[in-house]
Amino acid sequence: MHCGAKFFVTVIIFLLSSTNVLSDIYLEINLSIPDVSELPINTVEKKSALANIIAIVGGNGIRNADGYSRNFLVRQKFNFIKSGLNYYLFPNMSRNEKASFKLRSSEKRANR
Repeated sequence: MHCGAKFFVTVIIFLLSSTNVLSDIYLEINLSIPDVSELPINTVEKKSALANIIAIVGGNGIRNADGYSRNFLVRQKFNFIKSGLNYYLFPNMSRNEKASFKLRSSEKRANR
């Protein structure tokens, strides 16, 4: 086989194998959707994920842009990801909002 042909075959094999690698890469993205929240929606996505999990934290909710919380759903984020799930953490509407049960069960919140 000609040297140039060997190089071409090697490049093709690399490209074919790298497409599988790209599907295994997780992307951490902060989505900005003003109708949902002034704070970013913290996400971790993988092209080959099996399903999506939407984490809506109880108590006071998430009132920071980093998505930090001691809540179980936030602490288990990497376990969800390792299990093949995309992860979406929905924050409160703003830093000042307290996510009461009454607010969460309201029509306004459901339409968000």
